[in-house]
Order: sequence, then structure tokens, then C-alpha cells
Amino acid sequence: MYENKGIKFNVVDYRDPETGKLHRFVTTLPMTINPGTIAMLYFKRWTIEKTFNNTKTRCSSF
Repeated sequence: MYENKGIKFNVVDYRDPETGKLHRFVTTLPMTINPGTIAMLYFKRWTIEKTFNNTKTRCSSF
């Protein structure tokens, strides 16, 4: 666990079993959460962020 300016966070490593690629996440989630679950949550959030940005870009072109 790390702390910076009063905020505690963890660095979690997750190796994708299909690709072997290592992913590193910085999170405030508790260490009791499985790294695979953290990876899935970040993937879902990133998908939502990309969709929002694409929608915003399309709407601004009108």
C-alpha cells in the first residue's frame, strides 16, 4: 500500500492468461479484491469512457 497526500492506494499487477500481457493498475480498491476482478472493472470503465468520448465527438460535429 502506498500513500500520497493522505490518499491510500495500491498497485495491482494482473497477467492476462490468454495473451500473457502484464497490466498494472493503480487503485483505491481494497487488496481483498481479486486482481482479475480489478482488471475487468477497469476494462468496463474504459469501454464506457471511450463510448462517451465518441458520442461527445459525434454530437459536437453537428
